[in-house]
Amino acid sequence: MINYLEIGGQKRPAFFAFSTMSLFGDTIGKPLLTDLIKISQELKASEVKVMTWCMLKRGAEKAKEEFTATVSDVEDWLDETPGAMIEVMKVIGDSQIVSKKKEPEKPKRKR
Repeated sequence: MINYLEIGGQKRPAFFAFSTMSLFGDTIGKPLLTDLIKISQELKASEVKVMTWCMLKRGAEKAKEEFTATVSDVEDWLDETPGAMIEVMKVIGDSQIVSKKKEPEKPKRKR
């Protein structure tokens, strides 16, 4: 699902899913899935800018928009946009929530 982040002076599409994690792993040189799982649970502050860039790049691709920003541009946007970091983490957190189908309760037997 495409989310929109208010960052860098405009609303930008952001996407977080497996393809984003794959791009992130390739970008930081950690392409192993086991590394990515650990990184996503223990994301370093210095990696947030790269993850955000990956989310915005994949979001632009999904929305069929051009994306020419660099990681450095995204870092500046994070610095300049109050609350952007919270929104980024919210998009990541929301994408990891798995909805569980609740089993209907069985009728209780009378004794």
